[in-house]
Amino acid sequence: MEFQRPQLGEIVILRCGDASLAIAPACGARVLSFAAGGRDVLRPAGERALQKLAPYDFAAFPLMPYSGPIFGGGFRHGATFYPLERNLSAEGDAVHGEAWLRSWTIVEQGSDRLRLRLDYEPVEGAFPFAWHGELTYRLSPSALIVDMEIRNASIHSMPAGLGFHPYFVREPQTRLSFAHGDVWPPDSPEAMLVPPMPIEGLDFNMGRDLAGLVADRCFEDWARTATLDYAGGRKVTLTASVAFGKLQLYVPWYDDYVCVEPVTNTNDGFNRARAAVRNHGVVILGHGQSLSGSLSISVGGSDV
Repeated sequence: MEFQRPQLGEIVILRCGDASLAIAPACGARVLSFAAGGRDVLRPAGERALQKLAPYDFAAFPLMPYSGPIFGGGFRHGATFYPLERNLSAEGDAVHGEAWLRSWTIVEQGSDRLRLRLDYEPVEGAFPFAWHGELTYRLSPSALIVDMEIRNASIHSMPAGLGFHPYFVREPQTRLSFAHGDVWPPDSPEAMLVPPMPIEGLDFNMGRDLAGLVADRCFEDWARTATLDYAGGRKVTLTASVAFGKLQLYVPWYDDYVCVEPVTNTNDGFNRARAAVRNHGVVILGHGQSLSGSLSISVGGSDV
């Protein structure tokens, strides 16, 4: 399978009050920027994103029909093993599904709302089941609201998951808080059967400053609300609906952003589901069945 090479296409700008959102529907429905209150809430896409279309340089993107990597070259569902080739040259395994690499169709567009559709048909080496995706971006004067749905369009049952991958601005003295339970181990095929557990130094229940922190972990039983507090009293809140039972946190050492990602499944979720690892979060959808969820990113509160 060749790597997907989407075109940037039309950039759609939504506005509501002083909030603005830029989206590239033809380029994986990726977000280029989200600002409110006169400041960037998400790290805006730079020249590399616009010229190279490098997904990790955008401000956010949707995750369907799974989040995170799938190790082992694929996954088994029922009696069949389905090979997955890597879908991004920078990665060693297939990662984050197909939605962020495909062209979405505009279904409805208003000044503060954009509804998109993706009818996915499988190709060799990619996710092997047909599905239908719905994605709506909405703006209020202080928030971005994202509604997501995936429906099985295959005659067979299929494993599925959802997620959203935002890159929040990280400044000096940025503090992150969210109530949570145990922490899943670092990503690796060897850790597939290892359950989540408490990890010293990765407790955000009472909040902690992100200075000096490097992390890439999935948190179990989070309260579906996470808050970023910035110097000067500015506050950004991520709130997610019940479907998003896990939170993936990525804090790099080399850049000034933090990814706080609501997801439905663990990384390597399809293989964990096959191995009956507790709390894998993967949903099995029969023909016509769907999985949906909503989330908001707001300045000063929640709109979900």
